[in-house]
Amino acid sequence: MNNGYKALLSATLLANFGDNLIGPFYAIFVEKIGGSILDMGYSVTVFSICTGILMIIVGRVSDKINKELITIVGYALYALGSIFIYFYFK
Repeated sequence: MNNGYKALLSATLLANFGDNLIGPFYAIFVEKIGGSILDMGYSVTVFSICTGILMIIVGRVSDKINKELITIVGYALYALGSIFIYFYFK
C-alpha cells in the first residue's frame, strides 16, 4: 500500500473515531437545544437516509470523473462543516 493510501486511511479512521465519540452525547445535546429524544431519532434517521442516497449518487459520479477530486472535495466539505458547527454552537 503506498503512502497516499495510508494517509487517506488514517485520516478516515481518525475522522470516524471522532464522529463516534460524539454519539453518546448527541441525545444530551439535542435536549439542551430544546429537542426531545424523538427529535434526535428523526434527525439520525434523516441523516442516515440522506447519507445512503448521496453515497449512491456520488459513487456513480466518481466513476465518471476523477475519484481523487471527489475525495478531496468530500474531505474539504467535511472539514468546513465541522468548523461551521464548532463556531455555530460555541
